[in-house]
Amino acid sequence: RLLAGEIPYKDFFIVMYPPGQIYILGAIFKLFASSLIAGRIYTVSISAVISMLVFFITRILTANPAVSIFSWLMVLTSLSPRLGAIPSPIWPGMLLGILSIYIFIRYLKNPKSSSIFIAGLAVGATILFRHDIGIFAALSILLPLLIEALNKKSVKNIISFVSAISFVTIPWVAFFFSVSASKDIFNSLVAFTFIHEKTAALPFPKPCFDLNMIFHGSLHFINVNQFYLPILVYGYTLIYLLARAFRHSWRIEAKGLSILSILSFGICTFNQVRIRADAAHLLTVLAPAMILSAFILHDAFSSGFKFKLKYIARYAASLVIATLLGLLLIKNVDKYIKNTYIKVYRNDIVKVRFERGTLYLPKEEAGDVLSTIKFIKENTGTGDRIYIGNMAHWKDDFGGSTILYFLADRLPSTKFYELLPGLITNKEVQLEIRDSLIHKDVKLIVLQDVEKAGQERSGVPEERRMLDDFIQREYKAIARFGKYNIYKRIPG
Repeated sequence: RLLAGEIPYKDFFIVMYPPGQIYILGAIFKLFASSLIAGRIYTVSISAVISMLVFFITRILTANPAVSIFSWLMVLTSLSPRLGAIPSPIWPGMLLGILSIYIFIRYLKNPKSSSIFIAGLAVGATILFRHDIGIFAALSILLPLLIEALNKKSVKNIISFVSAISFVTIPWVAFFFSVSASKDIFNSLVAFTFIHEKTAALPFPKPCFDLNMIFHGSLHFINVNQFYLPILVYGYTLIYLLARAFRHSWRIEAKGLSILSILSFGICTFNQVRIRADAAHLLTVLAPAMILSAFILHDAFSSGFKFKLKYIARYAASLVIATLLGLLLIKNVDKYIKNTYIKVYRNDIVKVRFERGTLYLPKEEAGDVLSTIKFIKENTGTGDRIYIGNMAHWKDDFGGSTILYFLADRLPSTKFYELLPGLITNKEVQLEIRDSLIHKDVKLIVLQDVEKAGQERSGVPEERRMLDDFIQREYKAIARFGKYNIYKRIPG
C-alpha cells in the first residue's frame, strides 16, 4: 500500500507499530519485487545479526570464546523456528535496541563521545520500528549515563544521547503531523495498547516442579519453566550488581555499568511476556537473558572451585540456570527439526507455490488456500480492492489471513486491514470497513471461520453487529474453500 502511494496510519492503520518496518519492506519490494524470498532474506539477516550481537556483547563481558559461542547458539536456535517469512517489527526493533546497547558497552570500554551520539541514533531508529523497545533501550542507557554523570559531574553525554534520539525521531513526528495522521498514530501506539492488553492477554503459566516431566515427550517441564529462566537470571544479576557495588563503596565501574544496561533492557522487555505469556513473546527477552546467563556461568566457574558458602550458593544457582539453558536448547533444536524436516517428511506440511513465492502450509489447508487465491484472481481485476475479515465481526478475535492480500496481489479496501481483539468490535472501525466496501465498490470479500465458543449473535449489542448485518444484506455466499467463505456483492 505504501508503494501504491498510501500513507501509513492515515490511509492504512498499523496496529501498535511505528512505521519503520513498512518503509523497509517497501524499499525491499521496490528493489527486489514483492516476493516471499525477499522477505525471507530480510528475516535471515535479522536473525543472524541479533545472534552475532549477542556473541560480541558476551565476548566483551567475559573474554571467553566458549560461553560467547554458547550464547550465540542459544539465541540463533531460538529465533530460527519462529521468525517466519516476514518478521514482526519487533525483531528489527530488537536488533537496533541491542545494537545501541552494544555501542554503549563499547563506549564504556573505550570512551569516545561520538559513540554516545551513535548509540542515540540507534535508539532513535529502534523507536521507528518498536517505540516501546526504543524507550526501553533509551532507559537502559540513560540509567548508567546518569550514574556516570553523577561521578563526573557532567551531563554532556546525556545531552548528546538525547539529541541523537531527537535527530532521528522528530522529523518523522513532524511528517505525520503534517499529513494529519497524528490522531491515528496516538490511537495505534498509545490508546490501543491498553485495549489490547485487556482483550488479548495470555496468563503467565504456573511453574512446574515435577522433575519427571523433564523427560516427558511434550517437554512440559521446560515449556513452562522457560518463562521463569529470565526471572532467575535477572534476579541473580541484580544481587550480583548490588554486592559488587557494596564492595566498591557503591561506585559502579565500567563493567558494572555494562551489566546494568543489559539487565535494565531485559527487565523492561519482559513487559512483552507479562502481557502475552507465549513462546513468541518470550523471545523478546531471550537476547539479554542469554548474555547475562553466559556471564553468570563464566563468573561462577572461571576461577576454580572454592569451599565457601557464598561460592557454593553461586555454583548451585549457576547449575540451575545451566540446566534450564540445556533443556531450552534441546527444546529449540527439537522444534526446529520437527518444523523443518519431520513435518515435511510426514507430509504434515506441504510446499505450495504461488506467483509471489513458496510457502509450507498444513496439508489439510493447502488446497483451500490455493483455491481461494485462484478464485480471487479470476473474479477480480488487478486494480480491484477486496476485503478479508471474519465470519463474526461481533466477536473479539484475530482477523482473517491477511497474507491472502499479498498472495492474491490485491489491495485491501479498508483502512483497518489487520483485525485484532478490541479493534474488530470497535464501532468506528466497523463503520470505516462498511463505508470502504461501499465507496470502493468492493465486489468480493473473503470471510474466515472463527470459533464462537458458544456465544450467540442475538445477544450481542447492535453496534457490534452492524458490519455483519451490512454484509448479510449486501453480499451473498458464492463459494467456500475450507475455512474461507467467499461472498459477492448483490447487484443493484
